[in-house]
Amino acid sequence: MCDILILDDDPAVLCSLVAFFEDRGLSVRGMATAEDALESLVHDPVRMAIVDLRLPGLDGDGFIREAMKRHEHLRFLIYTGSMDYVLDERFRSSSRVHGRVWSKPLVDMEAFARAVMDELALSGKNRDG
Repeated sequence: MCDILILDDDPAVLCSLVAFFEDRGLSVRGMATAEDALESLVHDPVRMAIVDLRLPGLDGDGFIREAMKRHEHLRFLIYTGSMDYVLDERFRSSSRVHGRVWSKPLVDMEAFARAVMDELALSGKNRDG
């Protein structure tokens, strides 16, 4: 099982985030579309997904809604260039979606990495007990 799926349609951002977390010893898979990401989860589950919202086709919100239905242990962290985005009530009330929406550009990568590691720790607890 892979640790993290990163969903972003910007190749530079996607490659940068994949490398950032691989350098920290995590297994990471990058995907550019929500549809491809959902398909990949069928064959190779992950513990958490870092999700951009503005995507071609199915957007990030749609991806999270679908993935939540299909993968009960999957956790989510949202980051976006949309400065006015507010978490949907369904996401705010879910313990599986990180409560902070991270804005692009990610200027504090260490804080972002800590949030990801916290979510991964919670994912492990949910799976183990």
